[in-house]
Amino acid sequence: VFIATNLILELMRKKQKLMVVRQVFATIRDSVYAEILNALDNMGVMGLVQVSKSTFNIKFPNGSEIIFKGADDETKLLSIQGIDLVWVEEATQISQELFNQLELRLRGKGNKKKFYLSFNPISNRHWLKRELFDNPKEDSFICHTTYKDNRFLDEEYIKTMEEMKERNYEKYQVY
Repeated sequence: VFIATNLILELMRKKQKLMVVRQVFATIRDSVYAEILNALDNMGVMGLVQVSKSTFNIKFPNGSEIIFKGADDETKLLSIQGIDLVWVEEATQISQELFNQLELRLRGKGNKKKFYLSFNPISNRHWLKRELFDNPKEDSFICHTTYKDNRFLDEEYIKTMEEMKERNYEKYQVY
């Protein structure tokens, strides 16, 4: 919700084009698309935007736009023009090669290009750890949160997490 809300605010401030990417396009509707619609509704601005339920595109009154793409069809993903912002949801699912291609092909209209990557860590050997944590770029920002930061979790989930800490510490570290 944090990323969705911040991106919506950014899109409302200045005309920009956001591309939201997940590895599999079919997973978009029930995840990140629903999250953005929920954020728009919670912010009270749903009535200001045009939402296409068939293409999942969202257009703002100032000309900003959100498009959703799956990385499962790379050729279509890499030919898109005029992208200012990219949000890769579940970034652990995409390859480093695809990420590098997205970085090279991000072609906005003079705005500072930004990438947002959201994910749950899955391994110390994953390319994201090397790329983002072991050797971070100078202009990067990492927002690290855990279940302890999520005020919406119920007591049962919190108890499960605390028990996991004792039973399977490595899995606990991931969650």
